[in-house]
Amino acid sequence: MIAACYTTHLYCDCRECKGETSSYINPEFGEYIGESWAETARNARQDGWRISKDRERAYAPGHKIPRRNNEKESETEVTDG
Repeated sequence: MIAACYTTHLYCDCRECKGETSSYINPEFGEYIGESWAETARNARQDGWRISKDRERAYAPGHKIPRRNNEKESETEVTDG
């Protein structure tokens, strides 16, 4: 018998959680377990997490997503589905 599952750990990449605008350096954390990336990502999105298309960044529910501003910040492409 083979038992297998997929675990996704999400840490919020917003400025507040990363400590860029304050001393708060304790990011929101989410853990999702399923049989595939798609299943865990779907469950996280249902809970309000935002995940970038390249799977490099995640934002906790209600946290601010940085947008491009005069070349000072990198552009963030985030999807719901």
